[in-house]
Amino acid sequence: SSSTAKKKSTPSKTAAKKSSGSRYTVVKGDTLSSIARKKGSSVAKIKAANGLKSDLIRLGQSLKIP
Repeated sequence: SSSTAKKKSTPSKTAAKKSSGSRYTVVKGDTLSSIARKKGSSVAKIKAANGLKSDLIRLGQSLKIP
């Protein structure tokens, strides 16, 4: 069992860590679609990742980018 304990880093773990580290702070003039375009994501994905019910975002808001 000690040999399995050494296998800490699995490909899925590192991939999940990388994507969850991406954050974006909303600046003046930003829209969800412009952020999605900039970050290579989609409005639907960003909304889902942040639990947004509408397309409204606030200045200074920190968004998770999936």
